[in-house]
Amino acid sequence: MKASSKHVALLRGINVGGKNMLPMKDLVAMFVAAECADVVTYIQSGNVVFRAEDKVVAGLGGGIAKQVEARFGLRVPVVLRTSAEINAVIRGNPFLKVGVGEEMLHVCFLADRPAKDLVAGLDAGRSAPDALPWLGGRFTCSW
Repeated sequence: MKASSKHVALLRGINVGGKNMLPMKDLVAMFVAAECADVVTYIQSGNVVFRAEDKVVAGLGGGIAKQVEARFGLRVPVVLRTSAEINAVIRGNPFLKVGVGEEMLHVCFLADRPAKDLVAGLDAGRSAPDALPWLGGRFTCSW
């Protein structure tokens, strides 16, 4: 394999509350078959850490989503992020900068940028003390 970089794949709604069951060994096999290396899953979450060349990653999310639907009948989005993007979220987290404990933080990675009108309709005061800050032009949520 040529030079590769580390990535994370987040499969939405997998193995949540006993629904949408997907064996992690099968998920790992899908990534390996797609020419990914060093593939590991995090518990039964549908989160996968792997290494791959950029050309492999380019079509990976859609390809894995199609395989999951074909083999298991589950329609789940696959959100891909590089390790650099994950690290940028950690370093730029506005809550850590003001002393909020890590155990109180949650990050949500969206598959697509939300429409401006949808973002404008969010009520940041609806669920106080939760907050909805902007982070580097990307919307982040904390619930």
